[in-house]
Amino acid sequence: WEKWLESALEQMKSIPCCNDAYLNILKSENLQERLVAYCLDHPQDLFILSLMIAKEYRGLIEPLFLDEFSSYYKYLPTQTKIYEHLAEEIRQYADLYSPENGLRIIEKLSAVYPTRRKLHEILFPLRIKLEKENKTE
Repeated sequence: WEKWLESALEQMKSIPCCNDAYLNILKSENLQERLVAYCLDHPQDLFILSLMIAKEYRGLIEPLFLDEFSSYYKYLPTQTKIYEHLAEEIRQYADLYSPENGLRIIEKLSAVYPTRRKLHEILFPLRIKLEKENKTE
């Protein structure tokens, strides 16, 4: 299972959108529970695997996302590329869970890093988008 999953992950990383047929196989073979277990052991693969986990399992992995973001609160390098990567992860997280939770992450980062202008510039459009989505919910 582990070797098969590692191989599938490597292939998926090169595909912008995961194959619908592949997702249907995961559901029909009831492998999503095993994906959750894999996520718990391999949080670095969360953002790829979370798209393939049915909604009923997402609550199990949401704490892992929050742990991932809390590591940024302790120490966030100053490189713009890392800020862009972080913004993309927050966007994906908000799409999976809720705009409100995404906004909380942005607010926490803003409070911890009030002087990181580039960070705020990158997060600002995402904040506006999530605020709009949050109002429409």
